[in-house]
Amino acid sequence: MGGARMNRWRGFIHFFVTSVLFVYLGSAKAGVSPDRLAEQWNEVLSEHIAADGAVDFLSLRKQPNKLRYFLEDHADIDGRTWTPATRKSVLINFYNGMALWNIMRFAMQHGTEVDGPEFLKFPLTKMTIPGGNIWNGSYRVKFAGEWVTSDDVSHGLLRGKTFVPATLHPFRQEAIDPRIHGALSCAAWSCPPLLKNAYTEENIETLLNTAMTRLVSDNQQFSKASESSMRANDMIVRYYKDFEANPGLLQVGEYLAQFLSADAREREWKSNHFRNNLNDRSKIGLQLSRSFLFFANWLPRDTRVKIEPSS
Repeated sequence: MGGARMNRWRGFIHFFVTSVLFVYLGSAKAGVSPDRLAEQWNEVLSEHIAADGAVDFLSLRKQPNKLRYFLEDHADIDGRTWTPATRKSVLINFYNGMALWNIMRFAMQHGTEVDGPEFLKFPLTKMTIPGGNIWNGSYRVKFAGEWVTSDDVSHGLLRGKTFVPATLHPFRQEAIDPRIHGALSCAAWSCPPLLKNAYTEENIETLLNTAMTRLVSDNQQFSKASESSMRANDMIVRYYKDFEANPGLLQVGEYLAQFLSADAREREWKSNHFRNNLNDRSKIGLQLSRSFLFFANWLPRDTRVKIEPSS
């Protein structure tokens, strides 16, 4: 028992020291290229992310430095000459890395042992910190000269919905790409699973489509509850307006249905249900609709947890 407690303290001290160094070394490097950032993120994905997108938080706690270096190297990047596709790729990878870092940081600072059962039962929405939660509170990472929250990246830069400093405007996307909702992962079960590849200028179109297909076709996220009702991830309600803003101006049901894979369970039923029940809806109308049973599972998507496919 004493040895186990000592190992936990050593893990806490290691991560705490790493976190402190991260804060003070945030601007240690400048001019890191997008290719190098992608290489670093690929290393993190290779070592700590399973094929199904689950996170090996145990190994990440023991070896956090590659993730730290990856985030740290965004401190003074200058994306003014980068293509829009490159900027979008960098933002997605950065957000996903920051999500992992913030979860680990909260767990270690609040005595929630990553190797204990309490971590697996701790909803991310309950991870409150000064100023809010792990997405909008005091947890910030330096990006292009500014200290940003996760929400600054997702809602400010990728969705263009909230204020960001003028120095970050080169990274602000001109239009919402609804496919980011299949790519941005908070590392909870209701968030999209991480892909095993970093987003880059060359692959972003393919990977965004892959991510959306994986999300919409996942029976854990969208499943047949009855002949007239679908159990559905509540991100559809939260980001309905984003899906409406798709480039082809398809109706939301049509837009989502096109991403169903050929082998998706109950594919024809799901396709028809999307088209018949998601088009031209308001947020309140969706919430009151009997056609959907919206849900969210905010527990950590950890490799130690195996969720059986929905029937």
